[in-house]
Amino acid sequence: MKTKLLILLIVFGLLASTMTVNAGNIGTAITNVATTLQAAINIVTLSITSPPDDNIRYGNTSVNVVYATTNVSGSATITYSLNGGSIVTVPSNPFIVTGVDNGLADNGTLNNVTINVTDANGTAQAIRYFKVDITAPGQITGITSTKGINYINWTWANPSNTDFNNTIVNVTNISGVVVPDTKLPKTINYFNATGLNPNTEYTIRVKTEDNAPSP
Repeated sequence: MKTKLLILLIVFGLLASTMTVNAGNIGTAITNVATTLQAAINIVTLSITSPPDDNIRYGNTSVNVVYATTNVSGSATITYSLNGGSIVTVPSNPFIVTGVDNGLADNGTLNNVTINVTDANGTAQAIRYFKVDITAPGQITGITSTKGINYINWTWANPSNTDFNNTIVNVTNISGVVVPDTKLPKTINYFNATGLNPNTEYTIRVKTEDNAPSP
C-alpha cells in the first residue's frame, strides 16, 4: 500500500508541474509612404451680368453686354458670337451688340449672345437671351367723329397686338396745336376735344405704342 501511494504522489507531482516557454521576439515593420499633393487648378468661371436675365426686352437694337470672369490668366482668349453668327474677339468689357427684330411677332424677336473664355486651365461659356422689339403695333382703324358747336368727339378701334399699350393723340388747326400730345391707356378708344371755335377745321393725330422699353 505504501509503494502504491508513493507512485501516486510522483504522478501527481508530474501533473502539478509547470512548463515555462520563452516566447520569441515580436518584430515590428513600419512602411513610410510619401504623397505629394498637386497644386489646385484655378478653373475659369464666366457669367453675363447684362442683359440681366433671359426675359429682358429692348425697344432698340443696340444692346450693352457686360460679363464677369474669375481665375482667368493673362493669356486667355475671350470671344463672342451673336445669334450663332461669326465668332469675334471681345473688344472690351462692356461691349455693344446689335440685335435684330424681324417684325414677325408681337413682343419682339429673340436674340442671344454667347461668350467663351479659354486659357491654359480650360474653357468657360455663358449665353444670354434677350428680345429686341422695334416694330410698332398696328394703327387704329375705323375712326369716326361727332361734333357740336364747340366740341368734337372722335372714336376708333385700337389694334389687336398683344403688346399694344397706349395711344398718343394731339389736335391741331390751321393756327397750330390745340391739344398737345396726350397719352391714353389701351382701354380708351375715344377722345373729346372741347372749347373749339365754330366753323374751324380740326385734325386729330393718333399714334399707337407698344410696351417695349424706350431706347
